[in-house]
Amino acid sequence: MMGVEIEYKFLVDKARFEYHLKQLAGLHGNGIVRGVEIKQSYFNLVDDKQAVRVRTYDDEEAWLCIKADIDLISRHEFEYHIPVRDARVMMEQLCEYDAVTKTRYKVPVSKGALVSNWEVDVFSGDNEGLITAEIELDTVDSAYVIPGWLGLDVTGQTKYLNSSLYFEPFEVWNENSDSFNL
Repeated sequence: MMGVEIEYKFLVDKARFEYHLKQLAGLHGNGIVRGVEIKQSYFNLVDDKQAVRVRTYDDEEAWLCIKADIDLISRHEFEYHIPVRDARVMMEQLCEYDAVTKTRYKVPVSKGALVSNWEVDVFSGDNEGLITAEIELDTVDSAYVIPGWLGLDVTGQTKYLNSSLYFEPFEVWNENSDSFNL
């Protein structure tokens, strides 16, 4: 599927987000808000303005995705459903590093009639401790609700792209010149 991805990305305040999840779980009556386990790996490309990714969801569904930057918040995006078995082979044999692993929560946030659907990624493995929230919009002028658990706006900061986290994981940031503070 071809499209243009218009996306804003923020860091997340962990304590506030966990509190929000507990409130959502109570509203649904079961005490649980389930996230989806995602694994994704990238093919090496010379140009950092493009990415080719293979991703699995709960090891039950897989996609191949090609992205190319348009500007700071917009990218071309082409996604194709592929067999999970093919995705596993690509990750194990064609991609150089360990997959980026995370749990994704789809979190609706409303204010009056306006509802915004946020995707919150709680990273694990080499990116443990990093939590980001993204919202995809139809247009750059689309209105959206800003929840109280959002932190710093990191839109356009390439180090927070999943493709960047694949090649330079969050755990090594403090070892390099760039340190992280929420």
